Amino acid sequence: MKKFYLLVVIFVVTIGALIYSNHQQQLHVYQTDVHAHDIQMNNLTLVNADDTLYLPGTYSIKRLFDEPIDRVSITLSYKNENIYDWLLSLDVQDVADDFGDTFIDHVTLDQDDVITVTIMYDKDGEEVAYDRDIPLKDILKEE
Repeated sequence: MKKFYLLVVIFVVTIGALIYSNHQQQLHVYQTDVHAHDIQMNNLTLVNADDTLYLPGTYSIKRLFDEPIDRVSITLSYKNENIYDWLLSLDVQDVADDFGDTFIDHVTLDQDDVITVTIMYDKDGEEVAYDRDIPLKDILKEE
């Protein structure tokens, strides 16, 4: 009878360990730079685990030329859904780099997919738009 209880305990522990490991998601770190015509986004880092996307405030957005750039809008999209937006102006300053850390719930990136960075801004009274599709497997730094 003791063998039976021991087998039941081993079975339950094994099933519990399998269920627990299936619910634990791996940590993935992605890092890239995004170069548009007049603007450059440096060190954009995405950390994804447990259905949460973390954007550490280590990135910067830089104006590449002396001309003022107004109404800068940058959108990060995944699976045709906007997951984060930045709004700023680079008319006086050359670099915007005072960003805090950001946590976005209910986002799980699949390294076989693509994220899209859309940068829109006004330069010399005209709207400029730039889209870049970034395969996540190309910017995967750590898993």
